[in-house]
Amino acid sequence: MFKECKNVQLVCSLEDLREIFAEWREEQRKKEQQEQQHQKNAEYLTIDETCKLLDVTKPTLWRWAKMKYLVPVKVGRKNFYKQSDIDALRKG
Repeated sequence: MFKECKNVQLVCSLEDLREIFAEWREEQRKKEQQEQQHQKNAEYLTIDETCKLLDVTKPTLWRWAKMKYLVPVKVGRKNFYKQSDIDALRKG
């Protein structure tokens, strides 16, 4: 595909290097933000995920919420459960 070239010279200005570094830094910042958003989303589980993880039914989760045993977080009209609350419940 590429021929071997022994005498290749690359010339770029300081401004070119700054621009390349700024673009790279912006890409890294965006990746970090996506990672943080993914981690933030992973902190909350849906009702189905919670049921599967705890091996309980939806009515059980509803009853636990009424008893304040495992309280969901409401986002709009949906309930989510904190991973930390589930972990604490599993540990006893």
